[in-house]
Amino acid sequence: MKTKTFLILFIVWLNQGAPAWAQTPSIISFSTNAYFVSEGNTNGVYIRVWRLGDTNRFGSTNGSVSVHYATSDGTATAGLDYIATSGTITFAPGQWDSGFFVPIIYDDITEPTETVYLTLSDPAGGAELADYPGGSTNVLYIYDALPAPVCLQFGSSSYTVSEADGAAIVSVVRQGTTGREMTVRFASSDCTAKAGPDYVATNGTLTFGLGEATKTIVVPVRNDGLAEDTEYFNLVLSDPAGAGATLGSPSTAQIYIADTGAGLHFSQLSFSVAENGGIALIAVTLAGEFTNVVTVDYATSDGTATAGQDYIATNGTLTFLPGQGGQTISVPILNDSLVEGTEAVNLTLRNPTGGAILGAPSNALLYINDNDTRVYTPRTSRLPKTAAPPHSPCSDSVTPATLLPSITPRVTARPKPALITSPPTARFGSRLWKTARPSPLRSCATGCRLAR
Repeated sequence: MKTKTFLILFIVWLNQGAPAWAQTPSIISFSTNAYFVSEGNTNGVYIRVWRLGDTNRFGSTNGSVSVHYATSDGTATAGLDYIATSGTITFAPGQWDSGFFVPIIYDDITEPTETVYLTLSDPAGGAELADYPGGSTNVLYIYDALPAPVCLQFGSSSYTVSEADGAAIVSVVRQGTTGREMTVRFASSDCTAKAGPDYVATNGTLTFGLGEATKTIVVPVRNDGLAEDTEYFNLVLSDPAGAGATLGSPSTAQIYIADTGAGLHFSQLSFSVAENGGIALIAVTLAGEFTNVVTVDYATSDGTATAGQDYIATNGTLTFLPGQGGQTISVPILNDSLVEGTEAVNLTLRNPTGGAILGAPSNALLYINDNDTRVYTPRTSRLPKTAAPPHSPCSDSVTPATLLPSITPRVTARPKPALITSPPTARFGSRLWKTARPSPLRSCATGCRLAR
């Protein structure tokens, strides 16, 4: 009997759970005493919440329990650094692990690590909140993402200015994020150009504010009135400051000061060539004295002439060695048999280097003179001679018929009638052409002429 009673109680134990004296309550707690996430992890961070206790020695878990969760601002601000989150977690029977996500917002501002408070509250289903540190209240730390490198550099490795321009305008660009304030120092240094007689020594600090990608440096240059070679000085960037700021390339730029009057230009405003000339030679002149290599790009473009029909499109770069003052551009000309008149090709110089500047003219025209002659074939329209009817009075009032192309007139005579009562007809091919009725008032005796 006692054995049966024990078996019944054991079965009840298995089916309904351990009695109250054998159970421990459900304890709901955060899984750790702190959470960490990078600002760059925009997928968010998962906050794990555990259900502890509430199991007997046979491993069963009692019923469902739930708990409310919420976030609140610490030093981080909802909507700027993270998205506020709240809700309810429900643990099903036998479930011990759950949690919720906190979305993170990335910004481009350098800032210290920020905090979000995490709170569990209102347990239900017989559960209790853990009463140890980090159990029901916790902290999420959002640390600033490592800033991506931002390069501060010159917009070009060299700039050219004429003495007469008065100043060199040099650009410094920021490549990368523009969401942080950054600074960089600059200074000029002598090369062949000397501070004082050729330019004004310049130094300072550029500050890039939020959203700024380009800054400029202005260096005054002097016009000394001397005939001299192109000279240059250096501008150097240094000491970048700001989160992620670094020097890019180029961080040194050469500023060329071209002597007034020195420059690259076409030798004349226009050139001409016969259509059957084969090649047009275009002269380009480098004015001034240069001790370094100078280059300039050139190109053709359609004016009234058409590339591929009248000439072959040409572009490239001319290189002037030290002391060399002239170069030529070859433009192939295409000969056709069309009568078309003189046509024009546009010629352009651009992108001078080595301290040279573009002089005037940097644009010119190439005229292609047509060598074809129009052949004119005169057209002759003759009126047919209409013969007077045989044995009839002639008349100068005959109306001639218009001659049709490739038709040979033919006259068919009739036997002489005793009296002409109707005008005769001239037969052309298969058509009949009527001649005018002779005038009864005039005759050969009055000296009339045959119509011609």
